[in-house]
Amino acid sequence: MNSIYKIVFNKATQTFTAVSELAKGATKTQGQSAKQAGTFLPKFAKITLAISMVLGLSTSAIAVTDTDFNALKARLDKLEGNNNTVIVDSIALGGWRNDALGQASVILGGNKNKSTGAFSIVGNGAFNKVIDASYSTIVNGYDNKIVALGSKQSGILAGEGNLIKSDNGLTNYQMWERDENGLLLYNADGSKKLKLDSVLGSRIGHSAIGSGIKNTIRSGASFIGSGVNNRIAGKFGTTKNQSSTIVSGEHNTIIGGGSGILAGSGNEVKNNFASVISGVDNKVDGRSSSILTGEFNQVIGKSSTIMGGQNNIVEADFATVLSGKGNKSLGKGSLTAGGYGDIVGGSAYTDGSMALGTGTVAGIENSTEEAVAMGYRAKAVADKTLALGFDAKAEHKNSVALGSKAETRDFTQVDGTEAINGLKYKEFSGIADGVVSVGKTANEKQIINVAPGEISQTSTDAINGSQLYATTIVLGNVATSVKDNLGGNAAIDENGNITFTDIGGTGKDTVQEAIAFNKGNIETNTANINGNRTAIAT
Repeated sequence: MNSIYKIVFNKATQTFTAVSELAKGATKTQGQSAKQAGTFLPKFAKITLAISMVLGLSTSAIAVTDTDFNALKARLDKLEGNNNTVIVDSIALGGWRNDALGQASVILGGNKNKSTGAFSIVGNGAFNKVIDASYSTIVNGYDNKIVALGSKQSGILAGEGNLIKSDNGLTNYQMWERDENGLLLYNADGSKKLKLDSVLGSRIGHSAIGSGIKNTIRSGASFIGSGVNNRIAGKFGTTKNQSSTIVSGEHNTIIGGGSGILAGSGNEVKNNFASVISGVDNKVDGRSSSILTGEFNQVIGKSSTIMGGQNNIVEADFATVLSGKGNKSLGKGSLTAGGYGDIVGGSAYTDGSMALGTGTVAGIENSTEEAVAMGYRAKAVADKTLALGFDAKAEHKNSVALGSKAETRDFTQVDGTEAINGLKYKEFSGIADGVVSVGKTANEKQIINVAPGEISQTSTDAINGSQLYATTIVLGNVATSVKDNLGGNAAIDENGNITFTDIGGTGKDTVQEAIAFNKGNIETNTANINGNRTAIAT
């Protein structure tokens, strides 16, 4: 009669055990049972695994007859027949020439897959390898590898030629278990006993590759989603460059911790906490810096950004290129934008400078000017200058070139004036230290919509047209009053000149001539009167 067995999970020992379900006396002898157990118990865990994979085994017991047991064993032997396992706890089921050599490692099919990492799994595929990386998994694919102790708890879902390899920084002495005298301890198969606690305690490992071709991770806690020839490279023996991510793309590279590339081709991130969102051949060398998109852009400074465009460069810290082509933000905190086709954008050479627009320039290279240039070809190259407008040039300190073709010049300090029509004007308020220009010779501009300025002894306000008009009205009234008071033939021309003709009927046009004429007449008349008086008396 066939013996009936049941497989029971022992929580205390975390193992499956085959026990008889027949009454006492109907069982085989203790020696026979022990012999069969000794022969088949190494297979029980594997048989149970096979059953659990099919039925979803719980901790409940499952009854298995001798016939069932032997059939399962035969199947398992056939599945393992073309594979190689060295350590008792390892399993290689199905496939061809698979090697499950690590402690409690599992290979479930495929061709020439290999696992030497403790508690690691290769699901399927061909030429996939988990070497020394504990608790790691390759699900499928071709020629994928998880290598080195520091790659523990990592995974590759699929793809071809992908690699996760991370050194954990442990010395050869620290990696292996030793006795109290410092001598190496060995497993039953003659291999050195791995100090798993040291590996599991390391901060590296925990990396993953989703799919793709020839992607590589050489740092801990990093991720590549997909793509071709993407690379996350850490520094061997350290945990500095970790937790980086490449979501997709091709030929992208990260050498830095906490950094990321979302997509694109040929992008490089070579510092910590930096990123490229997308684009082609962009490079980020600065810590905490980023490129959003574009082509052939480069960020060298830390905490700096290029938002888009082509052939832009940021060399300084906290600097930005908004967009465009050929922009250069070389000063700390500088800002540039503009450029297209064969025309370059802005060049901000100094700290805090801004060059916004095609061909704009702010500051001088290797200098300290605080300058802002905005507009096509605008240039602000002196300290504390602003050039705003097409071809505007602010080339003098503390000055503003405002508007198209506006250019600055040296200021003139005015304390008084030379005599104008015999009069001097002086005691002006204000001290000049720069100029505001709205044009240049032959390109002057009108300043319009100016509010009335204060008119006082200390005022430095601009005066608008209405104020000047009011002044001319007053002066006109004075001139008119003078003319009217003089009477006669007095007249005022358009230049404000007052003239007379035939004053008092003298035929003279000036007061002096008229008075002299009348004086002569008076003297003549006086002489005549005196002569007449003498004649009468005699």
